[in-house]
Amino acid sequence: MFIDFTHHFQLTPKVSSDLYSNFQKTIEKEDIGFFRLAKETQALQSSLKLAEQFQQKKNFYHFGIGGSALGPKMLVHALQKNEKNFHFIENIDSDTIYPLLEKIDFENSVFYFVSKSGSTAETLALLNILISKLNNLEITPSKWKESIVVATERKKSSLANFAEKYELPFLDIPLNVGGRFSALTSVGLFPAAFAGIDCEKLMNGALKASEEVTSPQKKILFLEQAQTLFELSKEGVNQTVLMPYSDKLKLLGDWFVQLWAESLGKEGKGLTPLCALGATDQHSALQLFTQGPNDKAFITINIKNKDFDLPLATKEEGESFQKLSDFGLNQLFKAEYLGTVKALLEAKRNIIEISLEQLTAFHLGYLILYFESLTVLTGELFQIDPFNQPGVESSKKFAWDWLNSQRA
Repeated sequence: MFIDFTHHFQLTPKVSSDLYSNFQKTIEKEDIGFFRLAKETQALQSSLKLAEQFQQKKNFYHFGIGGSALGPKMLVHALQKNEKNFHFIENIDSDTIYPLLEKIDFENSVFYFVSKSGSTAETLALLNILISKLNNLEITPSKWKESIVVATERKKSSLANFAEKYELPFLDIPLNVGGRFSALTSVGLFPAAFAGIDCEKLMNGALKASEEVTSPQKKILFLEQAQTLFELSKEGVNQTVLMPYSDKLKLLGDWFVQLWAESLGKEGKGLTPLCALGATDQHSALQLFTQGPNDKAFITINIKNKDFDLPLATKEEGESFQKLSDFGLNQLFKAEYLGTVKALLEAKRNIIEISLEQLTAFHLGYLILYFESLTVLTGELFQIDPFNQPGVESSKKFAWDWLNSQRA
């Protein structure tokens, strides 16, 4: 399962002697669980069993926000193997919610409500709306367990109490795994299994990454990446662009943005994440990337072997047609990728190239654990806690303050 890293750095970092030992201490803490998920089987087996139980359903409605939606959405978009219909309701815009719920087919649908805390306002608001809709359709609570599934922490909360009251199928979110690190918990595994994704290979990929991040032979590679990004930030390179050359990995960028921003953006420190898509953004953002301010480091992802190819041969006259005629679409895509890397190097940009043999569940599982580990390593260097989110919590408080002021 070929995964290769190539670095193009404008400096040679001296890796901090404490970086690895600090990282090792962090991932071994009882209250930090993301790194050990690949070795645990309970969530995987529970998710597979529940997906099998609901396999006759055609539609999957996923209600969650932030880490409760971005990971599952990314997994399904990248790897779905069947014809199930997925709807990720990850915002509370009524212009989106109203028409979607008007078309709900309860008998043929799964409604998955995900909230780590069990008290997320947006998720509970959507649950209120669904309950009202079910009541209007005269679907009694005794039938709710045939379609509604809940995922939250196994502790007392509004969502957990609701699941217990109506005897709904329940999936546990570990107390020691934060939302943005939860893609490989039941949060992501249940929808992934419902989508026909090989979840065992997904977890095997994560396990392989965890082994390499900590192996004597390969750990230096990852330590150098984190150290370089940190050292570059001192020189004003304070943005990180993730640019996969794969439509299937487009949402990996959205997932990465939350992971990187919410983990590293604290105490006036951090690295601003951006996502771009090759080859699309070669015709827009690449102008800024190559000739704008040199304040960005790049992580590119190239898939060497795709599932399909299309010939570009044509009988049409014209130089532009004929220049392409000897090639296939994948050759053009590879040329575009190599062209972008060359252009960035000519502009003296810093790049981490990731090459995948192909895109499989194994490879995506590897990438998830790799990016999570890189985030924690970089957090160690910034001397910040990559697992809290005080800025997010303050915005929630202010929102509730305003709502409470409207109760008069």
